[in-house]
Amino acid sequence: MINFEQLLSDYNIDAKKITEDWIQVQCPFCISSTTGTKKHGGFNLKEGYYNCWKCGWHSLKNILSIILNIPTRQIKIILKKYQGESISEEEKEAITKNLFSLPSYCKEMTHRHRQYLEKRKFDSYKLEREWGLLGTNHHGEYKLRIIIPIILDGKIVSFEGRDITGKSQMRYKACHTNIEIIHRKYIVYGFDKLQETKHKNRCIIVEGVTSAWRLGAGTVATFGIDYMAQQVLFLAQRQIKTAFIMFDPEEHAQEQAEKLSCQLSGFGIDAKIIDISKEGVEDPGELSDEKARFISKELLK
Repeated sequence: MINFEQLLSDYNIDAKKITEDWIQVQCPFCISSTTGTKKHGGFNLKEGYYNCWKCGWHSLKNILSIILNIPTRQIKIILKKYQGESISEEEKEAITKNLFSLPSYCKEMTHRHRQYLEKRKFDSYKLEREWGLLGTNHHGEYKLRIIIPIILDGKIVSFEGRDITGKSQMRYKACHTNIEIIHRKYIVYGFDKLQETKHKNRCIIVEGVTSAWRLGAGTVATFGIDYMAQQVLFLAQRQIKTAFIMFDPEEHAQEQAEKLSCQLSGFGIDAKIIDISKEGVEDPGELSDEKARFISKELLK
């Protein structure tokens, strides 16, 4: 029998025992503006499975991986621990070991990578230093791309590759989900940078990584306007109190911003939408460095 009560308590997950057989949690798959903080998910203490009263059954490994922010390959070992089974030293090491690596052919950015960034009015050396950017050449699955490490709690958990040729149908090519430590759409880009600031519970939320680069530390990105419910839950679990949503001015992006605002509010987060259309840009990443610094300072002070 799995001791779900102890497991969820050890990982600081908000949970409530409602009957002898069920412990209730917020389901990360069905968060909406109407459900808010209502807990539809539950772990069956007797039979050892997960079910949501709104969206149904989910794999125990998958749901724990999302809620705990732990790779699925490590969940089996963790479950052994909370079933009272002994764990070997190798298994203990595997729980904390980061087995993920970037493509082996990643190198320091070349002149071509830097030229692409500088054309977009970025300081390539500054981005390299602050965000750990790398580059690829003419070979490999991610050829001619800027490789963008995605870091959480000091570890690289995934990456994206940004095309620099303007010819690829995929501007951003993501890491394959089967090798990610954590799926990038379950977290947000730039969260570790936020934690280095004085305003750890206050952030700006943008769509893409380039907007996060422009606005700097304190800004997190959802990897596109089609964010996932798990990202909302992630921000709530990481104690964000105030969020400024700065999506692109186009209609669909603003609809998503409204939706995100409602969902964050459901978790008690003070969420505000920032209109950048008056700045004459289509994307926060197009702001001048001076303007971006001013906006960021004003919102996060």
